[in-house]
Amino acid sequence: MARTLLLGILAVLLTRPAAAQGALTGVWQVQYPAGVRVDNGVQTTIMGTGTLRIEARGDSLLGEFRPDPAPDLPEPAPVRLGGVPGPGPVALVAHQVTVVEVNGAPRPIRYSSTWTLEVRGDSLVGTLAHRVDDATVSAQDPGPVRGVRRRP
Repeated sequence: MARTLLLGILAVLLTRPAAAQGALTGVWQVQYPAGVRVDNGVQTTIMGTGTLRIEARGDSLLGEFRPDPAPDLPEPAPVRLGGVPGPGPVALVAHQVTVVEVNGAPRPIRYSSTWTLEVRGDSLVGTLAHRVDDATVSAQDPGPVRGVRRRP
């Protein structure tokens, strides 16, 4: 009896990450905080849209985010994300480099984007936070992410 109970508990614990992988995998149409506009010291979040594709590979989750192109701008490169499934919200992280203008001079900036996501039915909810590896760039609060599953 104790052995059967122990095996049952072990089976539940081992399949939880697989269930988290299955729920999050797929293609999502998302709305996310794409940037911040500052007018007279007042920050306003600029929301963008894009496609987030997540797949399970081994014990990892791999993602590719493609922002929808903005008018009159070149199409942005896809962003690669990675994370480990678990119970509750899952964090997918991307490490990137961008160029910003500081005092009129272009300067490369390294930053990490952390998408903390969970599935509720066919909806995706969570946050997107950016961490900049430069003390001269002010931090940005995490912003809301919402999405719906795309059907083939």
